[in-house]
Amino acid sequence: MVKKIVFSVGEVSGDLHASRVIRELFLKNPNLKIMGMGGEKMKAEGFELVEDITPISTVGIFEPLFYIRKIINALSVMKRLLKEQQPDLLVVVDNQGFNMMLLRYAKRLGIKTCYYISPQEWQWGTKKNGKKVLLHTDLLLAIFPEEFQFYKSLGGNVKFVGHPVFDSLRESNQKNVVRDSLNIPKEKKIVGVFPGSRLQEIKRIGPVLMSLLAELKYDESVQPVVSIALAKYESMLQDMADRAGARNVLFWKEDSRYLIQDSYCSVVTSGTVTLEHAIYGTPCIALYRFFSLTYLIIKLFFYKKLNRLTYMTLPNLLFKKEVIPEFLQGKANVEYIYPTLKTLLNNDFVYESMEESFKELKGQLATDNVALTVANEIYLMIKQ
Repeated sequence: MVKKIVFSVGEVSGDLHASRVIRELFLKNPNLKIMGMGGEKMKAEGFELVEDITPISTVGIFEPLFYIRKIINALSVMKRLLKEQQPDLLVVVDNQGFNMMLLRYAKRLGIKTCYYISPQEWQWGTKKNGKKVLLHTDLLLAIFPEEFQFYKSLGGNVKFVGHPVFDSLRESNQKNVVRDSLNIPKEKKIVGVFPGSRLQEIKRIGPVLMSLLAELKYDESVQPVVSIALAKYESMLQDMADRAGARNVLFWKEDSRYLIQDSYCSVVTSGTVTLEHAIYGTPCIALYRFFSLTYLIIKLFFYKKLNRLTYMTLPNLLFKKEVIPEFLQGKANVEYIYPTLKTLLNNDFVYESMEESFKELKGQLATDNVALTVANEIYLMIKQ
């Protein structure tokens, strides 16, 4: 009998990580039937793409409301798929709000479940919420040691697999790809700019980033390069650059990891990209802006969580101190960020201190072939 696995992936980063796992699964057994919700990278590996919400991925309380009809429809499609196919296993990746609802439904149907890149309750949540995750999860694959310890202490069936960013390091470990492709002189320091992969965050952060780059337009020693996560965002970002007067900007539409490696330093939207910078050893500055009403609600009703969440970026959370300068909400503007960027560009001590911290973090988290480890755990589940 053909074994069936359903994946539920709703974000661009999840699409990449899941695609590698799917590649390894098909190497183990080409006759597997792997289907569900994901993105183009998963599809390229032979995944049967039934639903794709990666273009509307968002975070926050009110932000998903802009796409509520599409999200509800996607959830209905996935529930119907589970009911009709009765797969041997449901694998969910990140995307907590959507996937927790799908996990509950799968358990009602008696379908085994696996959570890869789980909710970050170990960082900013509570034991109560952590237990809710485990209640609907047969196996949780932890990507951080602290995450493993947190869920293990709650009695969960947890395996530590390592962070998939190390697979990226192995796949894309090559210097000067961006510099050579864009003909950037060797004497110029590349300033990488990473606005993110979500439309809503690009709309909020993009104008700030372009105004920042406009401040650098007379600095002949640097070359700003903006990473474009999805081709459809190129014209929007170009328009933002034009309006801000950032005439010195170049755009990179290929693999963002090459830009991380070639950048002297970067300005990024807080997220996994901060950890990627740490692993590649490229100093950066992080900023983030919530939708104003979302931030107000967080401050009013989730202040306890907000107080526990001292930092936003993953490296700072792991170090429990500010290694990467963070600028949140009102401080995510040129007035605050520009002086810090100039310091990073011109102060060797500050720059080298961040480099050393990144080396330490890389040593703590280093793992080999995460996708294969995850695939092995999944394959073991469907064989049982």
